[in-house]
Amino acid sequence: MFAVKNPLFRYHTPYFVSFGESAASKMTFPAFSESKLAKLHVWLHNIGLPVMMIGLFFMIVLENQAFTPVVAAGATLTAIGVLIFVYHILKNLKSER
Repeated sequence: MFAVKNPLFRYHTPYFVSFGESAASKMTFPAFSESKLAKLHVWLHNIGLPVMMIGLFFMIVLENQAFTPVVAAGATLTAIGVLIFVYHILKNLKSER
């Protein structure tokens, strides 16, 4: 069975997947990237994910729960960014029937 020795590997995967899906949607629908919602989504991701990852890194490496508010703040920003992304897609995606 495939085993990953690095415990942080599982935390980096969502980071890259979330940026990948965002980039793919903006390449498929270029008009999406021009609105204020798209820019807000990108900024929230670019701020929230690194804050969450850095806090999570220190929480694991130092085995210190004092970094929990940092992780929570980054996760909250990221979740708000994802919700804005979903709202933006659903609002602007129209059926061609």
